[in-house]
Amino acid sequence: MRLAFPVIYLLILIFLTDFLSIRYLLLIFRKKCISLRFRLTISIILSSIFLILVLYIKWETDRSVILPYAFLFQLFSVFIFFYVPRILLIVFGFIYDLLFFIKKRWVPKSILIFGFSMSTLLSLIILHGIFIGRDMYQVNKVEIPANIPQAFDGLKIVQISDLHLGSYGNNRKPLSEAIRIINELNPDMIVFTGDIVNNYALETIPFIDVFKQLNKPPLGMFAVLGNHDFSDYSSWSDENKKQKNSALIEEFLKSSGFQVLRNKYQFVFIEKDSLCIAGVDNWGIPPFKKYGNLPNAMTDIDESSPVILLSHNPTHWRGEVLDYKNIFLTLSGHTHGMQMGIETSFFTWSPVKYMYKEWQGLYTSNDQYLYVNKGLGFIGFSARIGMYPEITLITLKKRSLN
Repeated sequence: MRLAFPVIYLLILIFLTDFLSIRYLLLIFRKKCISLRFRLTISIILSSIFLILVLYIKWETDRSVILPYAFLFQLFSVFIFFYVPRILLIVFGFIYDLLFFIKKRWVPKSILIFGFSMSTLLSLIILHGIFIGRDMYQVNKVEIPANIPQAFDGLKIVQISDLHLGSYGNNRKPLSEAIRIINELNPDMIVFTGDIVNNYALETIPFIDVFKQLNKPPLGMFAVLGNHDFSDYSSWSDENKKQKNSALIEEFLKSSGFQVLRNKYQFVFIEKDSLCIAGVDNWGIPPFKKYGNLPNAMTDIDESSPVILLSHNPTHWRGEVLDYKNIFLTLSGHTHGMQMGIETSFFTWSPVKYMYKEWQGLYTSNDQYLYVNKGLGFIGFSARIGMYPEITLITLKKRSLN
């Protein structure tokens, strides 16, 4: 019963959107009046087409093995593609009607034509995001100057984040391509900064063999857990089942070759020189929980030792990390760049910037750096518009004494 009202409201919204968009399209392309019965018929046909599309979305997941995230996210994407552009047209249509009401005379159709053009453009952008942008992997290269031992000058680190494996269902091809790109970069180290799943350890099952394709770099692979890796977004009949699910998620990372840093650190060595890699569990501001314990992770680390910190949520950087001056580089993810925005060589914008001060790319405070990776995967909206999936290649450079 609780679901009945949202479903009814959604069906009403779908029908009204179809009905009104048809009205404005007919005003653009037809001169003579069209009967109400004709418009109602067309609206019903369009609503039916949407429902047919929903029924024929390829359900790639085996429901006996894994939850149907892929289906649900594809369904949402079809709804966005089918109706958001038409809602934009309706907005321009309302402006047209308002001007007609105020002026009490003929209003040029240029307003509707412009609205139709913008609606068509938006449809094409969404379509690109669903079929191309979602898996259009980009390698972003960054150099970080730091007071590091000479042996680590030129060290190459690949950062990946936010895979959300359940969003792919059983589709292994995109992640196989991402791993191929990572292998070609031939890094000295690979780090993963959280959110391997949406909720459940079962999401990892189709990708066990895919992760075996990852070449193990000489200095190892390190990972931390993100907010989705703690099983907090589902209802559990008892706490033991929740903890078992989280343990299986961690075990998948370990079996894939990652050392999971849960509020601890590990030194890596090149000859006699060393570099500290520390990692914390997810640390966020409400509604996200603070599982991370940075003081524990930094226990017994000499203040003169340079440290790279893996922390899923970028708010941790200003919240705690900047107080530890030997953490010269923090690597985070979490934001996805909201999976939509604009990114050019001279201008970058996404709605997520109003939620997070640091949301993508490189930030600095004195000699401390934060890099926020936009993630490889997706969640909710099965698309990426402007904010494409990212593999980050970080090169450490020994800072000159001058």
